[in-house]
Parts: sequence; structure tokens; C-alpha cells
Amino acid sequence: MRRIPKVLLVALVAAAAAALPAAPAHADSWSGVFIESSLSGTCVAVPDAVDGSAATQEICLDVSTQLWNVVEITSGKYRIVSFGTGKCLAGVGTATGSPVRQLTCDGGTAQQWYGSGTGNTLRFTNVVSGKCLSRPSKDPGTALVQGTCVTLYAQWRLLY
Repeated sequence: MRRIPKVLLVALVAAAAAALPAAPAHADSWSGVFIESSLSGTCVAVPDAVDGSAATQEICLDVSTQLWNVVEITSGKYRIVSFGTGKCLAGVGTATGSPVRQLTCDGGTAQQWYGSGTGNTLRFTNVVSGKCLSRPSKDPGTALVQGTCVTLYAQWRLLY
């Protein structure tokens, strides 16, 4: 029976570990998901990669500007990043009806959202304003706002 040299064994173990896929940053993060309104079935979208573009609700299509990485940065607190543009959803202002726009991610609190709910159904509340990511109407093309946290208008499903 041949013995495997210790150096070779260590190298094999290291190579096997490197070949395994990395675990997600956190178990409660989602990558490449649609954020779909539970009420209207429309999806959160951005029209382009321009800093400051308004987030809107659109008919769900398989396009990168409707796909999102929802990354938990601390327990229950998320950063919502466009899969297509790499920019973060941010609450701009603090009044009810204030806009939600995509901005270059800077780690600021306006770009952080508390997520509450169960499974893949969540309500996102902006850390600064305390207002929810909300759809003011059911019509595609309507800009999303920071609004009331009434479940019908502020409940979202994360879908692959």
C-alpha cells in the first residue's frame, strides 16, 4: 500500500475547496430576481443606466433592467441593486410620495431598505424615510414612490 505524501494531500484538499462554489453572502439574499407587485403583477424596472432614473412598474419581461440583486447587508436590512445597471434603488426625500430612483451605490442609508414578510413575499421600508417601496397605481410605466405601507400597494414577491 502506497502512502500519499502529506504535501500532495494538502494540495488536493485545497484544490477541492477552491473548486466548490462559494456560498451566498447571506442566506437571505437573492440574485437575479424579479420584484413583482403582489397586487398588479407588474415588475420593478429602470429604463436605462442613467444615474437618477426613476424606478417604475412595468409588465414583466426577461430583461436585465427588471432583474435585481436583493442583498441582505445586516439582519433584515437590504440593498436592492439592478442586475442590469449595477445601481442601487434609493429613496430620494422623506415625504410620502417622494421618488424612488436608481443611484450609484455608495452604501448610504437612503439606499438601504428594511425587508419584512415571509418567504419570498416582502415589504421594503426605506431606512431614512420610514416609507415603503410603493406603487401609486396599477398602470405600467408609473413611477414608484415611497409611500404608505398598506399591504396592497407595498407588497412584493421576489421571483426567479
